[in-house]
Amino acid sequence: MTPTRSILPIIALIAASGCTETRIVEERGVITLRDLQPGGLRPVRADQPSQTSAGFESVLMTDELPGTPAEDDPLRRTMPDRSVRLFSFSPRHLIHHLQVTIQNNEPELIDQYLISESLKDHYTAQRRDPREIPDFLIKNARDVQRLLKLLPLGENTPGATFEDIGRNRFRLAPLGADMLELRYHALQLSIEDGQFRLLMLE
Repeated sequence: MTPTRSILPIIALIAASGCTETRIVEERGVITLRDLQPGGLRPVRADQPSQTSAGFESVLMTDELPGTPAEDDPLRRTMPDRSVRLFSFSPRHLIHHLQVTIQNNEPELIDQYLISESLKDHYTAQRRDPREIPDFLIKNARDVQRLLKLLPLGENTPGATFEDIGRNRFRLAPLGADMLELRYHALQLSIEDGQFRLLMLE
């Protein structure tokens, strides 16, 4: 991997860093999300997109969410103290929030709700400030948004590959990503505390 294809050179190391801060939310099978298998929450087959989305959301989403939903964005909610909270119960939710927060220049929301603790811990271990991550995403918005726009439905985007790469860790790439002139070709995601977070860009 070349530096031009990663958010920052050290982000690419996260895959091999050995961080184990994610937790098993619920053990599910690869095909139906009903059979119990070891190793964490796993996706259903990519050729069954409706089951994939419904599976993640049915497992992770709670019946009642706190706060008042935005008019056009039910997973962006205003809390009683007037702060904003984002919820990402599937990869497509996370991608949507990344697009909006990058466009709106909202590094605090990116840092608090969209970046994985595993990645932050890795930065801290490297004596880097984790706040560099949202700042970098915003600074490089054009390249990051080009990838995100190729995944408008997240894991349900036609032709996209969605792979299980470890316990509660996944890789999502658009169709033909390696043949496109993109700086970033895939997202790696993790489930932490019952929600999807960005683990790295490739």
